[in-house]
Amino acid sequence: MRELILQRIEELRKSENGFTKSLMRWQNFFVGESQTHISKYNFDACPDEQLVKIFESLIRRMSKQM
Repeated sequence: MRELILQRIEELRKSENGFTKSLMRWQNFFVGESQTHISKYNFDACPDEQLVKIFESLIRRMSKQM
């Protein structure tokens, strides 16, 4: 399941130009304890529980009209 989530995040990253900060949708999307911007976050090193939460937030953000 983890591999599927990581694969889907990578697909979203490509379709969204790397979650660039210049787009309002991704401008204030920080994750992890160190509050790293999603464009620079290392999902491979992320614990499973946190990965699922980030993925859910990502999907919610993708579904919003902006």
